[in-house]
Amino acid sequence: MRKIIPYVTLFIGVFLGCNTPCDQYGSVPQVVTIAGKIDHYDPNLEVNISVKRLGLTQEDILAKADSLGNFMATFESYIPLDVVIGYRTNFWVLLHPGDSLFVHFDGECNDRPELLKTIQFGGDRAKTNRYAAKYQELCFSNELSADFGKKEKAVKEYDVDQYLQFLDTLKQKSA
Repeated sequence: MRKIIPYVTLFIGVFLGCNTPCDQYGSVPQVVTIAGKIDHYDPNLEVNISVKRLGLTQEDILAKADSLGNFMATFESYIPLDVVIGYRTNFWVLLHPGDSLFVHFDGECNDRPELLKTIQFGGDRAKTNRYAAKYQELCFSNELSADFGKKEKAVKEYDVDQYLQFLDTLKQKSA
């Protein structure tokens, strides 16, 4: 009998816990809309929207853009998620089911921190995404956390002495 009690408790917890997300977000997917305006738009470049769904594969959407740099994309979602908007570089936005977000940025920026300084948000989750953009700007402005390619190269290609020198350089820059 003692061995059955944890399983019954787990079953009841899972059964009762499953109703919470369904009640909050619904059992039917809701449409999420991302629209925006790119200043200095280059029609030769695509606007990519990458929807990151937890535990599922990434969905890549090519946003329709007009000659003035206005773009729009829609997709369905059951749960809150993060979405990557890519043009020359990329940045993340945070969205919930049913949200509509407007994003305005400068399309001439190749550098992520520079781009993140130009972003303006409107619509649902505008305040949240302003904070997220500021966080990304701070993270990617820091050389120690931004250059992943340099770190990967050091691990793969450097011998022991070169790698120790690389680590010493990182330590000096962080001080």
